[in-house]
Amino acid sequence: MPPQTLGKPDIKGETVDELRQSIQFWIQQAFNHLDQFSGLRGTPKFYADVNANSKRVIGLGIPTGNTDAERVDFSLRSKAAGGSYNARGRAIENVLDATDLADAVNLRQLRREVDDALFIEASVKSFVVAFVGVTSVTILGATHQLATADLSVTIWDTSSPRAFIEAGSITVDQTTFDVVISFVVTQSGRIVLMG
Repeated sequence: MPPQTLGKPDIKGETVDELRQSIQFWIQQAFNHLDQFSGLRGTPKFYADVNANSKRVIGLGIPTGNTDAERVDFSLRSKAAGGSYNARGRAIENVLDATDLADAVNLRQLRREVDDALFIEASVKSFVVAFVGVTSVTILGATHQLATADLSVTIWDTSSPRAFIEAGSITVDQTTFDVVISFVVTQSGRIVLMG
């Protein structure tokens, strides 16, 4: 229930006792309002939206219900509208299986997907080749012998740990399976073909 407004004190009485009772009534009303908002005699309760005038609200406890206020380190943070979320190193619990690309993935579903990928990976053949100081690399189909144009191409640099290199273009000949990779600037690293 929303709090009643305190209103303008209306102290009435003709005798000292009547004035004392009226003053006590208004003091009690004032303390009731202070109690609701500051927790003077217990836990404060808000009955309307809180406007902190762009100030931080501090001293929040760990949330125990869906409607509790949360400290920033207990909440998911969005980088930008439509961006990814950052749980800031905290576990996310009770997440349902993802059904859409924008949904979070729970650990059970992630393990299932990784196990499936590892099973598929075991049946996939690969070819690795190193390159140094070039702007393009050609790998003949007869050399990689993967016998398919449906190839996954991953390019890594020579740093430690290795970093992914984005190619300027990648083409795979549909007949010979020759792979041509071009870079915008001179690169060194290794190429992993999987098919």
